[in-house]
Amino acid sequence: MLRFWYFTTAVTLVLFILSVSIWLNNVTPTEGKYIERHTKNDTNNEQKSKLKSYFLDLGRSEATILITPNNKVILVDTGDDEHFKKLDFILKELKIENIDYLFLTTNEPDHIGAFPELQKKYNIHSTLICKEPGIGLFEPDIRKLLVESKNVVLLPENKKLTLDDDLDVYAFYEHPMVLKFKYKESSILMMSDANFEIEEKLIAKYKENLKSLILKVGNHGQSLTSSDEFLKAVNPQVAIILGGDTEDNSRPSYGVIERLTESWIDVYRNDVKGTILVQLDGESFEVNTHLNNY
Repeated sequence: MLRFWYFTTAVTLVLFILSVSIWLNNVTPTEGKYIERHTKNDTNNEQKSKLKSYFLDLGRSEATILITPNNKVILVDTGDDEHFKKLDFILKELKIENIDYLFLTTNEPDHIGAFPELQKKYNIHSTLICKEPGIGLFEPDIRKLLVESKNVVLLPENKKLTLDDDLDVYAFYEHPMVLKFKYKESSILMMSDANFEIEEKLIAKYKENLKSLILKVGNHGQSLTSSDEFLKAVNPQVAIILGGDTEDNSRPSYGVIERLTESWIDVYRNDVKGTILVQLDGESFEVNTHLNNY
């Protein structure tokens, strides 16, 4: 009886090892980038029109490029002047020569410091800033460029602006400009440098409208952002932190990371994973990290 038990156990173990070996031999490795897919339904996923959002790795600054299925280009902030060469390189890699919409969400240099150089090299059709306080928000050199450009659009709070087929944007707060991009049934909420105080105002005013699949965390994930109440209202599946620094425990703070993970939100930091690409088709989404050239 004991010999029979040893025999059956050995056979089971051999079969298990063989099955694992066969599985490993049939796994196709991903070269050059680490891909994580999060989908509700994978049916014909590759054939669907996708909104591509590149959350750029620009050191301690931030900028995001959105490209629509119709190849409209939206840029949210520019990063600082120190990282303009990298922004310029990425735009060229993506074969971008014209920017349809540029959003300047705040007057902070880590968000808009590269604007002067960007304006010199690229054709920007519309530059969107908050209606209040408008151009007066910016430093004199930026203000002068905005006046001369003659393409400035003042975006009032909570006004819907259609950017392309199936893509709308809402400004939920004026300064810093909190933006919600809605593509079909999916949304990206971008918090710029918003803190606890602004989060409370957003909850009081918008409630259910805050819900979004993707959250770009406010103020580089520093301590006074992403309260438990706010995360509950937004209920994102993915949180993205830009402008972090692995050598600075305040960017992002431990408390913010803890609140995000305890809320069962997948956290992506570009100081850890480089530029982050999120692709939405309105029903499912895909996250790509460690992109070779970005």
